[in-house]
Amino acid sequence: MFSRNATHLLVAASISLLGCGGDGDDSGTGPPPPTATQIALFSGDGQTGAAGTTLAAPFIVRVTDAQGGVVSGVAVTWAVTAGGGSLSASATQTNSQGQASVQLTLGPMAGANTVAASVTGLTGSPVSFSSSGTAPPTPTTIALVSGDNQNGKTLESLSSPFVVRVTDDQANGMPGVTVTWAVMAGDGSLSSSSSETNSQGQASVTFTPGASLGQNMVTASVSGLSGSPITFTARTTVLVIEMQNIAFEYPDGGINAGVTVAVGDTIEWVNRDAVQHTATSNVVPAGGTAFDSGLMGNGETFRFVPDVAGTWEYLCEVHPLIMLGATITAQ
Repeated sequence: MFSRNATHLLVAASISLLGCGGDGDDSGTGPPPPTATQIALFSGDGQTGAAGTTLAAPFIVRVTDAQGGVVSGVAVTWAVTAGGGSLSASATQTNSQGQASVQLTLGPMAGANTVAASVTGLTGSPVSFSSSGTAPPTPTTIALVSGDNQNGKTLESLSSPFVVRVTDDQANGMPGVTVTWAVMAGDGSLSSSSSETNSQGQASVTFTPGASLGQNMVTASVSGLSGSPITFTARTTVLVIEMQNIAFEYPDGGINAGVTVAVGDTIEWVNRDAVQHTATSNVVPAGGTAFDSGLMGNGETFRFVPDVAGTWEYLCEVHPLIMLGATITAQ
């Protein structure tokens, strides 16, 4: 049997052992963090892209320790070593997979581009990435897309714009090309003297015929391109006479005046006044057709097509002493 003193000693010894923690580790520090020893190329090498553009995939390196385990939080320095390109960052840190990456925008000229990834003291540093910049596409051709051969009214924009397309030698649309527009015949005007091609390679302009009936011609040009200049034609076939300020106002500024048109052209009257008007012929050429609009309210229109050569004289029956003496001569 144990004595009481022996029992006390045994309990004390047990408590002492528990207090020492046995085989446990109460330091609270854990194992030391891994130490980076090596850097290596992971992906992104050998890409090709158009000069001046950003490569599709980033350059990626991987940092590991002596046992091949990945190491995070390591700062990697990046630098362009040839080709004149630019990087998305000059330094990046490795992530939880031990990887660090950067994006390269190729230099403006075709040729080789190289980039170095460095971490001082690591085996494999610096890592070199190579890529190649190809010559950017260049515009070669301009072609007509739409808007040609329209008919229009005096002083009113055509319903559709004139549209051209600029392409490279692979028939791809070329954006950012300046197209020059010019009126070569007729008295119309353009919404702009130049416009740039959009992402599909198309450029457009709006044409407004002038005060005269007849043929209009507009050109679209880009120096040095096949197909330049492109020629658009538009015929002004409708002459608009406004009933305004108790008068017949002609497109050229004439008041109760005369106009010369071709047989088959169209005359259109539009009432802009708040009072009613008529357009009524009182002198008709031999073989010609008389016309009478009847009472026209604000915004209403009336059309007449001269059917023979000769001169029509007309007036407004509501205001015969003021709106008279206007003529239409067809040839």
